[in-house]
Amino acid sequence: MQQFAQAFVNLHPVQEKPIPELAIFPDSGLIQDSLALLPEGAFGFDRFKDVFIANYQISDDLVTVFLSRCPNPSEAAKLSIAYQEYLSEYGGESVLVSIPFFNGKLIQLHNMFEFVFTHNTYVAGVHQAPTKTAAETLVKQLSAQLSENIR
Repeated sequence: MQQFAQAFVNLHPVQEKPIPELAIFPDSGLIQDSLALLPEGAFGFDRFKDVFIANYQISDDLVTVFLSRCPNPSEAAKLSIAYQEYLSEYGGESVLVSIPFFNGKLIQLHNMFEFVFTHNTYVAGVHQAPTKTAAETLVKQLSAQLSENIR
């Protein structure tokens, strides 16, 4: 049986495919080995599927960055708006952003900050940042990475 299994493996090698999302996460503050893929229902939102996350240390703050690819920019925009509405349903309130940003929204929910934005086919952002500064710092880095890696 073991010979059969080995022969099968030899005849059908696994083909490694690069995961482009991994290159998008900023390096600064990244907590090693924190990258993960949430296959569905990320952050309790049932429409979030295949969401990549990573944890960051920004000064004393622990923050989660997220990223999810959609089929097209229109779907990304719809998903971003739906997530913002979901946060609002649970008491989230829009907060003024102190950085220039046109395609996203900063939401305060239970003394935490969520920043949700789109870039091309991606919905991205920051989840449960304890401070507005930490959220904005990571969003600037993530937005720059998306601009550099995704055209």
